[in-house]
Amino acid sequence: MKPTIAIIGSGSTGSAFATRLAQQAYRLLLFDQDSSKAQTLAKNLLQTGHSVDVEATDCKVTACWEADVLILAVSESAKKAVAEQIQQVATCKLVINLATLAGPDQATNTHAGEELQQWLPNSKLVHVWIAPSKNGTLLDTAFITGQHEEAIATVADLLTVSTLTPIVVEDWSA
Repeated sequence: MKPTIAIIGSGSTGSAFATRLAQQAYRLLLFDQDSSKAQTLAKNLLQTGHSVDVEATDCKVTACWEADVLILAVSESAKKAVAEQIQQVATCKLVINLATLAGPDQATNTHAGEELQQWLPNSKLVHVWIAPSKNGTLLDTAFITGQHEEAIATVADLLTVSTLTPIVVEDWSA
């Protein structure tokens, strides 16, 4: 049975990844601070003609409680607040920290990876970086890293079925 996935953040990266997962018949729970974004995304996914099981929710804690896999697709500046809100329901769950790589014309953002693991100490955290194209869609490659080998393997499988090529990176802290 496929896991239920909560996607927190319905911006361009979260939406593009949700679209890929919906095409693979995963049950998706969508949350965005702007509830109309999550509702619009859910409506659009339901209209694709695929066998889609998607629901927009107005509570990120409930979405994370119900889900097996949590995807954080929020800005780096919002991750601490989100982590603090979901910490109790993220225990022992796989948490994917989804981010986009900065383009050559963008300033690089500080990555909250180490801090995120401290904020979610009992979660299996895997970081995923995806390079966006100019039109906002996701390219074919995703870089992943984390401390839990089984979680990395699960995320690699999830990326593969979502038509992304996972590349496991040992350490990007340098």
